[in-house]
Amino acid sequence: MNNLFLTTVIGGAGLGMYFLWKLYGKLLRRVSSVFLSFALSGVVLCGISIVFGSEVLGLRGVQNGSQPLAFALGKAMSSVVTIEGGDSAGFFTPCVLVGKHLGMAFSQLGFNQSVCVAVGISAMISSVLNAPLTAILLPVELWGVSALIPAVLGSTVSYLIYRCFRIE
Repeated sequence: MNNLFLTTVIGGAGLGMYFLWKLYGKLLRRVSSVFLSFALSGVVLCGISIVFGSEVLGLRGVQNGSQPLAFALGKAMSSVVTIEGGDSAGFFTPCVLVGKHLGMAFSQLGFNQSVCVAVGISAMISSVLNAPLTAILLPVELWGVSALIPAVLGSTVSYLIYRCFRIE
């Protein structure tokens, strides 16, 4: 039951990252020039780094676990702004980092940390990247067969949430 709640919340967070991606893309399409969209994205990224810390702009946050929820939110926002702003980046690593930190945040409520992180990673990959099988295989490769059930649960629930609420 706890894993189902965890997956639903993290799947919803993945859906939130997806909506943010679509909304920011719509905003940038309204900007008349490429230069202005780069400038706007740079200003927004500076604001995100001021609010959430400079760790969210790179991979240094992999080691930072002191404020996992703030890191997850800042990393999701900075990834969306970077990609939609025209810079080269990908969504795979940010999804893994955001899922890991969301799982770490839930583990502070008394849940098993490795299960929470496996669910978080699988839920974020499944809902943001629309890749449910990859979302199951990655935690199993990292933690072994013991992560199979949490990964399947995380991937399935978040994929269903994604399919129900996605924007085309």
